[in-house]
Amino acid sequence: VSSLLAVGALHQDLIAKKLRAKVALIVEAADAYEIHHFCCLLGFGCDAIYPYLCYLSLLRVRGCTLPLNKRIENFRSGSDSGILKVMSKMGISCLQSYKGAQLFQAVGLDKEVISKCFTGCKFVLNGAGFNIFSQDAMELHKLAFPERPQPMLVDEEVEELDDFG
Repeated sequence: VSSLLAVGALHQDLIAKKLRAKVALIVEAADAYEIHHFCCLLGFGCDAIYPYLCYLSLLRVRGCTLPLNKRIENFRSGSDSGILKVMSKMGISCLQSYKGAQLFQAVGLDKEVISKCFTGCKFVLNGAGFNIFSQDAMELHKLAFPERPQPMLVDEEVEELDDFG
């Protein structure tokens, strides 16, 4: 499941149950690695993002003499600047005004996805629904974990014993 879908659905559910102000949504995700991803997560209700795949990538950079903590600091600084740039283009000056505001327009999402995960978000074209997302998830799972032939647990030449009871 995409972290954006999960955050959107959880955010909407917490709002409906009047619990949103009591909960902080922190996302630990590999699918958030660009400024746009961070902005969407924040805009649909996320409070903090831990992009662990980005940090792992920074750990494995070849030919870089900077220590890891400096690389992470540079990444965070760049991400903060990028998020601030997106917010400023929308006329927003503080993160609290941006967080959960759903100022985006969805293109190509099914009405069911919009109503479940992004309630109140404007949408232009009807499109991909949960069935498409589940097919994508299954295809990615098959790529990550291909079927392998399993060894026989019992030899084919073994005789069965009589069942006496």
